[in-house]
Amino acid sequence: MSGLLERLQEEQSRIVREVLKLGVEVTGFDVDEIISDFLERLEAERGRVTKEVLKIAAANPKGGGFFKGLLEYTGNNSAVPEEVIMTAARNTDRYAYLIMKSILDHQGEGFLVPEEVLKEAAVNSGEWGYKIIETILEERESLVLSEEVVKEVTKHANWEDMFDALFRVRGESVPLSKEVLKAAAENIGEDETRMMEILCQNRQRIADRFW
Repeated sequence: MSGLLERLQEEQSRIVREVLKLGVEVTGFDVDEIISDFLERLEAERGRVTKEVLKIAAANPKGGGFFKGLLEYTGNNSAVPEEVIMTAARNTDRYAYLIMKSILDHQGEGFLVPEEVLKEAAVNSGEWGYKIIETILEERESLVLSEEVVKEVTKHANWEDMFDALFRVRGESVPLSKEVLKAAAENIGEDETRMMEILCQNRQRIADRFW
């Protein structure tokens, strides 16, 4: 009898996970309410939200509204897989930065954001992609912003918005080395001297407004 009960419980858990996986694929405006309501009924399933579900949710354009709730059901001691964080860094929705903030909050202050995640955020193709890297740098003040990451920013179609975000958060500590200027000149189509002028002017404009 106990064996049958265990099998029934396992099957119930499997069905719940499949339903949840389908739910986090929904992109309607009320998806956060749907998922939140579903999670309230999932107390027995706490700790059973899988990496696959998190990855799907991290890519969802409306995931910012319910991703934090999903993380609570992974268990407080469960680290978010880097694959999920990379997916969140690629999310192009306007409010995708909320997903990244939820991840950083869940991981705790001691979590070191991998440089590959920063690079992925640096080339996020969305109009609001800059908000993700801005959020990471704001939430992790001690995180080193490397030349390699800044060089990735020069590849972005909205590179000026990206640089503005870097300047807002890191100011004069944003590396504008010869290598960065060379990459910018190659990717943006200006010579290095002109790129230095543009970036320094932008940095000063941000300084006058925010610092």
